[in-house]
Amino acid sequence: MVEVKALACELPYIHGIPLSRFSINDIHREVLTRGIVAQISGSTLWRWLHSDAIRPWYYRSWIFPRDPAFAEKAGPVHASWLNQIEIFFSIVQRKVLTPNHFESLADLEDRLMKFQDYYEKLAEPFKWKFTRQNLTKLMKKIDQHPTTQKIAA
Repeated sequence: MVEVKALACELPYIHGIPLSRFSINDIHREVLTRGIVAQISGSTLWRWLHSDAIRPWYYRSWIFPRDPAFAEKAGPVHASWLNQIEIFFSIVQRKVLTPNHFESLADLEDRLMKFQDYYEKLAEPFKWKFTRQNLTKLMKKIDQHPTTQKIAA
């Protein structure tokens, strides 16, 4: 269990894995690949890590917007599912670019290219649950919503 927790605390790119932090699935895959344990379920692994009092691997990359012009720049929430590339870039942001520890642009490029190769092997199609009827319902709801945003106090 100690080796698993130690792995979870390490930055993946130190071991040549083109990620900025591990997810539970990534840790599970690495634990089995490295032979730390012969077999373990994802839920057992999660329980081991979740039961720890101090969890340095568990953090939010941001809790609230820090940009003063955030409201003007942020796109409408209801449209984010339309943009496939936005989904991919959010994956890249979470798995590759956070935290931003790069010695040079060449290191950044190298990590991005390695992640591309890594992700092509693991990626599966997104399973969409959003139907045409849901879209129609959402569009009607949007039409009824006021188009101007109120400034927060």
